[in-house]
Amino acid sequence: KIVEDSFRKGAIKILTSTPTLAAGVNLPARRVVIANIMRYDSEYGGQAPISVLEYKQMCGRAGRPKFDDIGETVLIASSQIDVQELRDYYVNGTPEPIRSQLAENGALRTHLLGTVASLPGMSEKELADLFSKTLFAAQYRKSTVQSKLLAASEYLLEEGLMDRRGKRFLATEFGKRVSMLYIDPATGVIFRTSLKAVDEGRRHLSGILHLMVSCPDFTPKLSLRNKDWELAMRYLEEHKDEFLTPIPGTGSPELYDGFTQDFRILLVLNGWINEWDEERLLQEYGVEPGDLHRAVENSDWLLHSMQEIGKLVGKSNLLTEIEEIRQRVKHGVKSELLPLTRLRGIGRIRARSLFKAGLTDTGKLARTSKARLARIPKIGEATAEKILEELSH
Repeated sequence: KIVEDSFRKGAIKILTSTPTLAAGVNLPARRVVIANIMRYDSEYGGQAPISVLEYKQMCGRAGRPKFDDIGETVLIASSQIDVQELRDYYVNGTPEPIRSQLAENGALRTHLLGTVASLPGMSEKELADLFSKTLFAAQYRKSTVQSKLLAASEYLLEEGLMDRRGKRFLATEFGKRVSMLYIDPATGVIFRTSLKAVDEGRRHLSGILHLMVSCPDFTPKLSLRNKDWELAMRYLEEHKDEFLTPIPGTGSPELYDGFTQDFRILLVLNGWINEWDEERLLQEYGVEPGDLHRAVENSDWLLHSMQEIGKLVGKSNLLTEIEEIRQRVKHGVKSELLPLTRLRGIGRIRARSLFKAGLTDTGKLARTSKARLARIPKIGEATAEKILEELSH
């Protein structure tokens, strides 16, 4: 906000940003410079050219109404040969048509379940009529829409997310919970199946993290690079007793590759909850801070969803462990710092500083003088006063 406000006032003359600012932020920029048309694509798993639509969207940041009469966009080419290609494809190109996302199985079954959960007692004909009014139906043949709807409804019925009462569909308790959590039904099924099979009496940290990062809803998906394999195999060997699903043998290459394909982000989250800083994670695993924080945000949502499904399947013994992992991922700390991070304004850095000073829990903090607290690195008088005030209530 400080940067954007300063740019609007003219105190900052040049703003360098990620493509996020292309998504409709109204800043008075007369000129936009696009230095590179390549962007990281999590689905592709590497660098890929941006779409014409995204290029036009970024161009639209230049010359905003009420601020400028004209706008200018500069697109940087890597060589003279590229100049004409970029001009033809992007500058003179036509934006790609908007395509319905309901053609994807995950999106269709999510919206189908959401419809049945919110409008109970819908018949097949009513569902077909409703989806016939979508962009999906306008862009695909009627037979394609019907077959995809049938496949989605059969999946939801087989997995116990919906019931059929005569000619009408009703969401089950499991289906209602999955819909309210806004997760893909396939994610809910994966969580339910894995949690049901959990053995008691052991820790499941790596297994819970692996279950989460490998579900359809988790992003970003980061495949293992060649140089990550040795670290991944060592991690798997050290934590093999914690996994919730059987580890395929190397004699089944496809199953084994499927099991380990999300291990890079698993290693990243493991480093994060062991208090690695962003720079170390970038150097070790090539993960940018933006992707790290997206992973942390998605983890909070999905671990909460896993807890809710754990309640449904009667795995109350797992709820405490999942909640601990959720808080560790949220704050990026080891378990020993969790009592401290519950305090407002105490993140991983300040919590570690307090812990090193011997103030390992809120009881010790409450018995500490303001003067001593203020002398601890990263704390200071203002934070010390806030901590003691919070603990006094």
